[in-house]
Amino acid sequence: MEWIPIAIGLKDHPKVIELADILEIHEAQALGHVVALYSWGYQYAINGDLSKHKIEIISRGCKWGDDPHSFMKALLHAKLIDDDMTIHDWDEHTGAHIERQMAEKNRKKEWRDKRDSAGDGTRDVARDSASDGTRDRTRAPYRQTDRQTDRKEDRKTGRQEEERKREIDDYPPQFEEFWAAYPRRIEKKTALRCWNARIKAGDTAEMMIEGAIQYAISCKNEQKAMKYIKLPATFLGPDRHFAEWAAQEDDDHPIEPDTPWGPGTKYATYDIYQKAMEELIARS
Repeated sequence: MEWIPIAIGLKDHPKVIELADILEIHEAQALGHVVALYSWGYQYAINGDLSKHKIEIISRGCKWGDDPHSFMKALLHAKLIDDDMTIHDWDEHTGAHIERQMAEKNRKKEWRDKRDSAGDGTRDVARDSASDGTRDRTRAPYRQTDRQTDRKEDRKTGRQEEERKREIDDYPPQFEEFWAAYPRRIEKKTALRCWNARIKAGDTAEMMIEGAIQYAISCKNEQKAMKYIKLPATFLGPDRHFAEWAAQEDDDHPIEPDTPWGPGTKYATYDIYQKAMEELIARS
């Protein structure tokens, strides 16, 4: 079975999210259509050029069951397909993989051609070598190549798993608190770098968390579409958008005992809620 590489970050990619917003579908469904696009392209448009195929065929290949023209417009608008009807950055994403696959096919074809051109002599050598205990080396280079490839893939997978575990450990608790409160959670590592830069510049974690809470409340009240919500890195960037929202906390209306807390509310975590309650009790 042939396969194509899929980037780990594809599920959270802004283009996938934008496609979901345009088509008004769930992000998981949009992800499935994008993966189907890559898979279909690998089978029927190996160079990434879709211009020779009908829009209806491409749409069915991507498992889209509604209007094919609307689907194609959405792919173009989200820049998953370029204006010249080629899959965006196709060579960058799949070029090296396709070259490896083609090279492997060519090697196998050359070996088969040599075996067939040798006639029965090669098969007799293979049979005789098996009978006298010697090793048939006519196929050994290819088996060795396969084993080396498998070992490389295993090491690569192990490194990726170790990196993922390190990333989880590298997120500070206060940043995780900010992340839980923020209404649009993508590009977490980039957001963490901006967070660390603001901390070094003298901004407090409490201010950034409070800004995220206030901004989340505003987005929820306005029913703002996901694509119009600032990226976390932008919110934490040099323009310090979080400071504007943190300053909007209404001190004239202190927390009441029955104020709700939880994701999407003003008090995103119980710790923030408990701290606010303590301040209320101290003022009374």
